[in-house]
Amino acid sequence: AQTERYVLTLREGRKPAPGWRLSETVNITRAILSPRAARGASYVVADPYFARVHELKAWRGKEAVESAAVVHLTPPSADVFLSSFRLYRIDFGVPRVGEKLHHRFQRRYAGLAFLPSYTIGTVDRVERFELLVHHPRDVRVDFDLQLPKTVSKPRIVRKESSTQLVFSDVPRIEALPYLPASHQFVRVRPRFSRGGQVLGPVGAKALGGWYGQQLHRLVKISKRETLRAKALVKGASS
Repeated sequence: AQTERYVLTLREGRKPAPGWRLSETVNITRAILSPRAARGASYVVADPYFARVHELKAWRGKEAVESAAVVHLTPPSADVFLSSFRLYRIDFGVPRVGEKLHHRFQRRYAGLAFLPSYTIGTVDRVERFELLVHHPRDVRVDFDLQLPKTVSKPRIVRKESSTQLVFSDVPRIEALPYLPASHQFVRVRPRFSRGGQVLGPVGAKALGGWYGQQLHRLVKISKRETLRAKALVKGASS
C-alpha cells in the first residue's frame, strides 16, 4: 500500500526578475504488506533538465538509506530535447514484511510550460494521494482529471491561498497486455488561471510562440524559417 503527497508552490516574481516560480516537494511512503511486495524494492525518480531534483533522501523504516544505494543514471537518447534527461534509482534492498519505505525530494521547474501532470499507477493500492497547491490569492487552481468509473472522484478543498485535491483508497488493478499506458490509469493535471486567463503557454498559438523561443536558444533560425513557423502556428490556431 502506498501514500503519495505532492506540494506545489506557485510564486510570482518581482522586478528585476518577473515571471512565475514553481517548486515542488514530494513525499512517497510504501508499506510492505506481503513477500511479493518485498521483492526487488527499488524506486526510480525522474530528473529531467526542466525540473532538476535536489535534496533526495530515503529511509527504510527509521534507518536512512546510504548514498551508495542511490544511483544517478543517464539513459541514451537521440532526441536533442531529451538528451539531458536523467534518473535516480533508489535501492532499498530486501525489506521485511511490515516495514515502510519512504523517500522525499524537491524540484524547481523551469517554467509553467513544464507544469507537471500526475499519475496513479496499478502497482500498489494507493491509500492516499494528495496534491496541495500553495498559490497567490487571486490565482485559481483547477484540475483536469482522467479516471475510470471504478475510481471515486477526488475531494477538492479550496482556501484563500491554497487548493487541495485528495484521492482515498484507489484500488490496485491488473495492467492490460499490449497497452503501454495501462499502468497509469488515473491522471491529474493542475491548471492555473487569473481573472479568467490561463497562466502559461496553453493553446496552439501560445505554445508555438514559446516553443519557437526554445529553438532560438538552440540554433540560429533564418528570417524565412521564422516566417514559415509563424504561418504554421497561425494555421494550427485558426
